[in-house]
Amino acid sequence: SPDGSRIAYVKGVSYDPTRIAIAAVSGSSEVEVAAGPNDSDSSPRWSPDGSRILFSRSTYDSATRRSTKAFYTVRPDGQSLTPVLVPATSGQAQYYQLVWSPDGARLAGVNWATNTVDVLNLQGTVLSSTGGVPGSFGSRTVWSPDGKYLVVEARQELGGGHYPASDLFRVNADGSGSVTRLTTAVKGIRPPDPFDQDLARA
Repeated sequence: SPDGSRIAYVKGVSYDPTRIAIAAVSGSSEVEVAAGPNDSDSSPRWSPDGSRILFSRSTYDSATRRSTKAFYTVRPDGQSLTPVLVPATSGQAQYYQLVWSPDGARLAGVNWATNTVDVLNLQGTVLSSTGGVPGSFGSRTVWSPDGKYLVVEARQELGGGHYPASDLFRVNADGSGSVTRLTTAVKGIRPPDPFDQDLARA
């Protein structure tokens, strides 16, 4: 958590469905987020103020043999499960992941269906959408500390497709302006890691 008192993590055994658990840093007072038998939860992310945890949920339908992916938030006590983005029909939510804005009022992610960088409110409504980033998107997105822009990863094919490289691009969070390239791909070389706030200041 932002205050360092709690941790949120994924727990599960082998191929069993995974769950989001929250506990004190000592490992005590663990609570699990309630989920159905066919739900697998992953990618917990604390809100900046520590009041909510964002996570993704995949639900397997044995009849269709397909999974649907959705995003929810929950309180640190495991209660008040709130949908953010739930597909209207069977299939995947269009985002690999969603990340909190610094003020906790917005979310951002790469929309693989439209190949755009989207900013959403906490009800899942798209507030802005930016296209024009060359290549195919990776899954990593990070906000600048002031919440004005985002840095995203886009994979670049440099011949043969066996060793794709990635570049970093900056887009304005309000959807205005042009896309700015931050790195130039070299075959087999990934962009700097980790995706941290120092990178976001580039």
